[in-house]
Order: sequence, then structure tokens, then C-alpha cells
Amino acid sequence: MRYICLCTSAAALGGFLFGYDTAVVNGSIQYLVADFDLSEGLEGWAASSALIGCIFGAMLAGMIGDRFGRKRAMLICAALFTVSAVGSAIPQTLTFFVWARFIGGLGVGGASMLSPMYIAEISPERIRGRLVSIYQLAIAAGLLIAFLVNMLIQRMGDTAWNTDMGWRWMFGAEMIPAAVFGLVLLIVPESPRWLMKVGRKSEAMTILANIAGQSHAEFEVAQIEASLSHEEGQFSELFNSGYRMALIVGVCLAIFQQLCAIQVVMYYSTKIMNSVGSSTGEAFMATVFIDVVICVFPLGA
Repeated sequence: MRYICLCTSAAALGGFLFGYDTAVVNGSIQYLVADFDLSEGLEGWAASSALIGCIFGAMLAGMIGDRFGRKRAMLICAALFTVSAVGSAIPQTLTFFVWARFIGGLGVGGASMLSPMYIAEISPERIRGRLVSIYQLAIAAGLLIAFLVNMLIQRMGDTAWNTDMGWRWMFGAEMIPAAVFGLVLLIVPESPRWLMKVGRKSEAMTILANIAGQSHAEFEVAQIEASLSHEEGQFSELFNSGYRMALIVGVCLAIFQQLCAIQVVMYYSTKIMNSVGSSTGEAFMATVFIDVVICVFPLGA
């Protein structure tokens, strides 16, 4: 059990970084805007530039994961997070900052695909759902830690210091979990399903046996072989009557999640609280409280 917990925790760090990278803008953006003297339009561009990278990261992650393996692909994401953290902390121009955030977005998009995929592929069937849910909890934890780190850094100096240096430390602090993500990935195994897919059955069997014993390994290998034999298909099959409604529900759920304006809260809650009369300290505390709620509700799901 400790072995599968290690593997799950390592992959879930991708979710943690997803949450941290998303939330670090909240609280830091007001000081970045003051430092670079940005208009409202450029403020929105600075805050949302990482999302452009997310689109491409999510599009490419599946292909890279299939070609090089889930583990190597997640290592690439760890490197992208690290480069982004450094780049976002040292920019002298908005263009440099936007490119750094774009690189981080590539990592976010890639991790959002690869981390839950890896957890699902390495988990025993009886606890697969619970283990995959840890990824979502890790995202919420990353949001919360980012808000807490921002609040602590904000309290280290006055407005002038935060405008000059504080926001840079907020972004740069992501280097620590990004480095931990990369280091932990070095000691976990590759996805057994990917190993089976590329013809490395004996390695997959060894990993599965380490997870839950030889009998579990034999059962999982048989299941994987059966599923791989039916894996080939055409994109048009998604629109067949048997899958159409599930496709519509899944896509609409993802769309409505964004249309409820959660990203506005994730990026601007501190600024929103300030606009209704809260002090800066109160605004940061309110943002932390919002994420405590976000951390609680995945438990029920």
C-alpha cells in the first residue's frame, strides 16, 4: 500500500502545481500591474496568458505521453513548471513575463492530462476512483498553499516593497514544489499500461506485483491486454448513438464549470475584496477562506 501511495502522491504533485500556478496570480497581479504600469487590458493579458499555454499543453500531452511514456512526459511538465517559476520571478518586461507564464501553462495543461491518467493506470481496480480523486484534492491544496504563500509574502513588507520585489517572490516560490515534483518522479515506476502498450510486459508485471501482489499483477495484465486489443477506433465513433449523450454531458460540464466564472475568483478575488472596502490583509484572508471551501467539497465527490 505504501508503494501505491508513493506513486499516487508523486503524480498528484502535478495537480498541486496546477493549483499553485493557477492561484499564484491572485494577490500578486495588483503589484505586478503597479510595477509595470499596466492598463486594464494588459492586466487581463498578464493574468490569463498561462491559459493559452494550457490549451497547447493539454493538446500535446496525450501524444507525448503515448510516445515517450507517462513518467517522462510528467518530467517534462516538472521542467516547464520550474522554468516558468524562475522566468516569472525575474522579468523586466511584460513580454518576458507573458512568455514565462505561457511556459507554465504548457506544464499545467500537460499535468492536467498526464497526472490523473498515470494514477488511473497504476491503481488497483478496487480503489482506483478514490486514488484518482486525490489529484483533484491536490489541485485544491495547491490553490490554498499559493494563497497562503502570497499572504505571508505580502505581509513581509509594505506596498512599495511588494510592488518592487514581493510579487516576484510569490511567483518564484513555485520553484520548490516544481523541483520536488521532478525529483520524486525519478523514483516512481512507469505506467504499467504504457509498458504493456509498447511490448514491455515483464516490466509491467513486476510493477503491478510490487503494487498488490502476483495475483493482482496477473489479473491486471489480463485486463490491460483485453482493453488494448479493443483500443483502436475512429474519432467518428464518439458521435455514435451509444456515446453521443455521454460526450455531450462531459463537454458541457467542462464548459459550464468555466462559465460559472470560477476563474474570475481564482485570479481576482483579492482585488474584488479590495474594491468592496476590505483592507489588503482582509482581502488575502477572504481568499484563503474561499479555497478552504474548494478543498472540502472534493471529499464529498
